Amino acid sequence: MNTELAKFLAADERPEESMIYPELYGFLFAVCCAPEMVMPSDWLPLIFNDQEAGYADEAEANRIIAGIMAVYNEVNDGVVSEESCLPAWLDVLSPPMENFASEAPLTHWARGFFLGYDWLSEIWDDYLPDEMGAEVTACLMMLTFFSSQELAEAYAKEGCEKPMAVENLAEMAVDGLGMAMASYAHMGRSIYLTLQQAQAPFKRETDKVGRNDSCSCGSGKKFKHCCLH
Repeated sequence: MNTELAKFLAADERPEESMIYPELYGFLFAVCCAPEMVMPSDWLPLIFNDQEAGYADEAEANRIIAGIMAVYNEVNDGVVSEESCLPAWLDVLSPPMENFASEAPLTHWARGFFLGYDWLSEIWDDYLPDEMGAEVTACLMMLTFFSSQELAEAYAKEGCEKPMAVENLAEMAVDGLGMAMASYAHMGRSIYLTLQQAQAPFKRETDKVGRNDSCSCGSGKKFKHCCLH
């Protein structure tokens, strides 16, 4: 765990709604799994909510950016090697419902992943084969489950074949998280490699959705003011 980076991200001097350390890991997992390569120049600004990070000096900026890139490389290595998992320092609380607590590391990881997926969802829409649709949907439910209790309750009520207690689904989400990460990473990587082998990159006609754009749930609100709250 990079203590300096974790403290920097959590400091009061950071812009409002900047990502904290576990959130960064979840966000970068979504970035590394995308079917299309996403350049650091595109995703780095989102960590600080498209605002200035507030570095004390150039030396601090270099250290922090290097730390962020080290996290990216760590997460990307897991995706490429098909060994994706939560970082060892991230504690999954028990009982599972405790992971909705405001300070729970897993809820921040899930929020970061949800932000990353929401930002990159049009890429998945452009490339995802129909036969992978159901599996991606199942993975997304597991990976975003702990991003908010309201969303989890909606999954328990409407996202399963039949309604179940959210506590029971929370246990399933904890147990299935590792498998969901592996499956999601495998699908994204497979699509990426297929496109690379075809040597015919697909050009999207639309830009990626920005963090401050409307939530993909269709509410009309910004995502950060909708499903995450």
